[in-house]
Amino acid sequence: MRPTSGFLLEILGGLLFVIAGIVNQAGYIIDGAFGLSLLVAGVVLVLYALRKPKGVLRGFGIFTVGLLALGAVASGGFSMEAPNTSLVFSATKAQVPQQFFILTASTGSGSVHLTYSSDPSTAYRVTFRYSGGGPFPSLTIVPRLTNSSNGDVFRLNLNGAGAEIEIVLGRGYTLNASLHSNAGNVEFTQGAGQQVLSLDCTSSAGNVEVTATSVPYINCRSSAGNVDAAIGAFSVTGTASLSTSAGNINLILRADLAIGVSLKGSTSLGNARASGVEGMTVLAKSSAQFEGQTSNYANSSNQYQVTCQSSLGDVLMSFGASG
Repeated sequence: MRPTSGFLLEILGGLLFVIAGIVNQAGYIIDGAFGLSLLVAGVVLVLYALRKPKGVLRGFGIFTVGLLALGAVASGGFSMEAPNTSLVFSATKAQVPQQFFILTASTGSGSVHLTYSSDPSTAYRVTFRYSGGGPFPSLTIVPRLTNSSNGDVFRLNLNGAGAEIEIVLGRGYTLNASLHSNAGNVEFTQGAGQQVLSLDCTSSAGNVEVTATSVPYINCRSSAGNVDAAIGAFSVTGTASLSTSAGNINLILRADLAIGVSLKGSTSLGNARASGVEGMTVLAKSSAQFEGQTSNYANSSNQYQVTCQSSLGDVLMSFGASG
């Protein structure tokens, strides 16, 4: 007897569940997997609605659910066990004598944390925490660290797969950092007196939390989480962008009186509020928008532009000037 379309869809759906289990155990991450699975599942359901073939309803259902399950685990959305394995890498200042430090860190379901060390001999210490073992230990993808140097520039690349990444950076470097997680939080705390030229912190489904001072370029973005930032603008020219598609933004901005500051905040569905802006020239203000500039913005040699935007959530901004 020739297999029916419904039977084949049931087989395919079952295989998708098997693949989803293997992918989850391995910790393999595919950017945009869940969105792609939603798209394919939607097309399948539309085709069913248009054609309504007999005897395949159950097959369509199993196939669709299996596809969504695979998309969810491949995007880093599920973890069946707590991290139980640690992998540590470290280096000393003698091993990393370069001045410029370029750091790139990315992971799937884990979080990314960066702080600074109090040990003057430390260049960096990286700890990966992830789930190992289980029924398919040979399929576990181990996080990777690679580095290279060219003249006065040192590059450190961290691929966490699904691991949590903790980074402790040595003092005295000039840093460019890019930190990303698919489904975890991203946190950055700048050490006192440490120079950072650019900072890019993003999460697809987690919160972003940043504490930074006098950084010329800051980008904090979450697709489905909150963005919290404490930013100092002192003797610097640059921009800071905070954005989220579904979450709140909380900004604390402190600036030197000599800095010309432009502050913009808006939300598509929520409230936008600014405090401490009494001395600013207000260019636009409503329940969902605020735009203002310090009186010296147009003529200042040091200008700092801050933009906060949420599609679904509140935008809260606090400003203070001193000096």
